[in-house]
Amino acid sequence: MTCSYNRGLNHRRGSPHLADLNVSQVSDCDESNFSPHPPNTSYPAAQQATGCSDIPAARAHGNSPVDWVNCVEGASELNMNHVHFDQELDSVTDYPWSFNMSTLPLLPPFGLEGAPDFMLENFNSPGIEAAAQRLSQPTLTSLSLEQLDPLFAKCAAIKALLQEPGPVVPEGVLTSSINRNNLLLALQLFSQNFQRHIPFLHVPTFDLATASPLLVLAMFIVGVCYTDIIRPANHIFSMAIQVLVHIERQQHEIDMTEPTLSSIQAGIAAFAVLGSSQDETAHRVIPLYCARIVSMARRAGILDMSPTVDHRTLTEQTFDWHLWVERETRTRIANTLFCQDMASCIFMGKAPAFAPLDLHIELPSYEICWNARSPQACLQHLQSMPPQRKLSSTLSQLRILSLSSQEQSPLEVSAFGMFTLLKALHCLVWQANHHDLDRQLDIGHCNFSSPPVLINLDQQLASDFSGANIIKLTAQAVRRRGSSTFTSINDVLDKWLTIWEQRTWHDIESENISFSLDPLPFWRLAKLFLLLHCGREHFSGSEFSSVNNTGGTLQDSRASQAKVFLWLARLRQKDSADRVQKVDSLASLMSPI
Repeated sequence: MTCSYNRGLNHRRGSPHLADLNVSQVSDCDESNFSPHPPNTSYPAAQQATGCSDIPAARAHGNSPVDWVNCVEGASELNMNHVHFDQELDSVTDYPWSFNMSTLPLLPPFGLEGAPDFMLENFNSPGIEAAAQRLSQPTLTSLSLEQLDPLFAKCAAIKALLQEPGPVVPEGVLTSSINRNNLLLALQLFSQNFQRHIPFLHVPTFDLATASPLLVLAMFIVGVCYTDIIRPANHIFSMAIQVLVHIERQQHEIDMTEPTLSSIQAGIAAFAVLGSSQDETAHRVIPLYCARIVSMARRAGILDMSPTVDHRTLTEQTFDWHLWVERETRTRIANTLFCQDMASCIFMGKAPAFAPLDLHIELPSYEICWNARSPQACLQHLQSMPPQRKLSSTLSQLRILSLSSQEQSPLEVSAFGMFTLLKALHCLVWQANHHDLDRQLDIGHCNFSSPPVLINLDQQLASDFSGANIIKLTAQAVRRRGSSTFTSINDVLDKWLTIWEQRTWHDIESENISFSLDPLPFWRLAKLFLLLHCGREHFSGSEFSSVNNTGGTLQDSRASQAKVFLWLARLRQKDSADRVQKVDSLASLMSPI
């Protein structure tokens, strides 16, 4: 049996070019250090990549064209290690670079010592000087910097995109901000502060040289949110809108046909910038472009049910790594898109575009599988990990488990999958709060003999905004309301927490650290929304009123967004007494604790 999936992904089918976007380099020989818990689990034997790398070591043979390396002073053996851009900049910057993209190998030195006599017979020094002058000037037959340097090439490509019709970015801003060093810095910051938190790009097979310029532009725009490359910052939002305008003008959008995955990824990255801003224009276009990205995903079949693959039946010969990467990329795009849609619902009160019980997408794999550097390591981890589940069926099973008092075997889901599952519960919370499902039926069922602890509920919450206090107050408010709907949702949230704590397998390296792999703050936020709705008569006129009301003005949406951003930032703090600054940007919200 082979793992096959035939939709297009913009990755080369040959051996992948490894460009590490992550902060810390990890090879397959190191993966035992961050394998999911339990660490003593025995894995099936897997063929190890040569020298702990996917790239076989180069060998020098006598009389080969590469023997020139041994002529370099101090060189005793062939060394074909790549020269990294980060090494170039280490000498002139203080940044802790680890963004690995290889340049071309150094050219062999020109030397006359030891050359055959016939090479010296017509030696002409002035002629060589004239030739050197000619080589220093570009000609029709010489290679350009764009050809030799992928960073330089992408600078020219993204600058050309930003100069096309669309939101105007001043030429001076483009000239000063888009250059080789700034692009490298922005991509590094994208890796550290976005890709690590929302891992929807496959780092081991990402190749900057062949990557879509539109995707690189979107990555650049996300990266500059974490630095001061572009000032004033409103130009960043113009660039993000420009990405979405370019997507809109592509032929697949004109014909409403299947788009490329890189276009959807670029749209997701640009949408994240707009959704995290307080820019008025950005807020106006968010609903339009959110609908377009969802439409693109549907046309690409990303939201369709995919056939289940039993990786335990595969061997190294029958396992197609590239097709698995394609399949998992589509899965992660679907999960990221669903989570983004729910983020618009949570922060700005937008009605959800998806019904999670009808969304039959797979939940993401464990990060150790996604970050594996070779087909052998990937298959080894896939065969060791629990199989992936569907979102709709897992959510249904979670609701059933919440109704049972009997001990059940824990659900094994990756941290990213648990994050998606929690966003689905947020969808249930939003629907219950927005439609107030039991309002008419609950009038005669309120518990008017409730204890006096609910008095001054707003003051109790304001004085202690810790997760523990929110959980306690929510339980009291839900019991007092006597609603079967809100009681059920509260029970499902409690069951989710039980499963999160009882899981056997964990993404050790990034769990509870990365944004999408640390769902507990969003779990506390869901509890807070239940509390604010069930006890809303106590919060009228306080800082906790008027949240997530659809149909309001643009100013109401922006105020709600800023308020929920601040709450989430406070809930992410390990110490509830920490003072939290205003949170209104992608950078400040997603910075690790």
